[in-house]
Amino acid sequence: MIDQSQARKQTGKTVHTDRGYHGEAIRAMLKTMGLIDGVARKDDPNRFDQTEIHERNQKLSRIRARVEHVFGAWEKTMGKTIRTIGRVRAAAQITIQATVYNLRRWVTLDGKGACAA
Repeated sequence: MIDQSQARKQTGKTVHTDRGYHGEAIRAMLKTMGLIDGVARKDDPNRFDQTEIHERNQKLSRIRARVEHVFGAWEKTMGKTIRTIGRVRAAAQITIQATVYNLRRWVTLDGKGACAA
């Protein structure tokens, strides 16, 4: 799912995904939409030297890791599901969960913790 709004096109051009989205059809779709391919590559069984693919994937994974860690922590502490009816309530719950995650992260990064009163 790719946001095709004008605001998205102006702010970011690269689409970062994992190896599950590797394929010619995805690359062609990104090209027609004017987006930069940030899809991780699968190993090529016909090539002996895979270092070029591994280096590219490593560069891309540094960017993806920042987002993936957030979603991993979010899933671990608050779960995968949103149990609401309607988009407005779902959006409100996601906003609250994001706020809780950011507050927890702020306390962790602040270094003082809850005991330093």
